[in-house]
Amino acid sequence: MIRAFHRGSRPSTSGHLVFVRRAKAGLLSRPAFRLPGSPVTEISTIAFLLAVLGLMWNDAEVGRRTLLLIPVIAAMLVASWFAVRRRVGRDEDRELTEFAK
Repeated sequence: MIRAFHRGSRPSTSGHLVFVRRAKAGLLSRPAFRLPGSPVTEISTIAFLLAVLGLMWNDAEVGRRTLLLIPVIAAMLVASWFAVRRRVGRDEDRELTEFAK
């Protein structure tokens, strides 16, 4: 049930708000665990992150450059994840083959 949610939206704070809304509509079932203080904690987290981004934008020397480089940093993270993923998959296959012998 949770997998269907992650395919439909990002697994983030705002994604959790969508999840709760869909659960209330009866489209999904919620797990037994409940986030303490929800939705106040989620909305305050989003507000905090937006404030951090705003403060970074106001710092022209370092912060603005960092914000403008976020797409480049994200692309590098995704590319490195795919590179490591292949290697981990090969290592795991080799270990499972050796374990089965």
